[in-house]
Amino acid sequence: MAVKRSAALVFVTSDSGEQYITVDKNEGDRCVMPLGKWRLAANPLLFSKNLTAWHGGDDLILAVAAQNNNTIVIVNSVGPLILEPWIEHPNVALD
Repeated sequence: MAVKRSAALVFVTSDSGEQYITVDKNEGDRCVMPLGKWRLAANPLLFSKNLTAWHGGDDLILAVAAQNNNTIVIVNSVGPLILEPWIEHPNVALD
């Protein structure tokens, strides 16, 4: 892990799971609601099983940010992602 560099890039991912694959305790798809019911739901995100970064991504971001003043996070996700564990960390760049 890079320590005290001018900038540190952290890549995290959150895939869909194709409705049947379980990876790191992330079951199935990012949203289990049938497509036709999206319009009927007041908040479709409530039906998502897990909106966290896969493969320990949140912990990785926090570990890198603890050692680097300018941590840049690159997210590759098929849908929404919960950012609260690290988005307000003083070393995470918000540009």
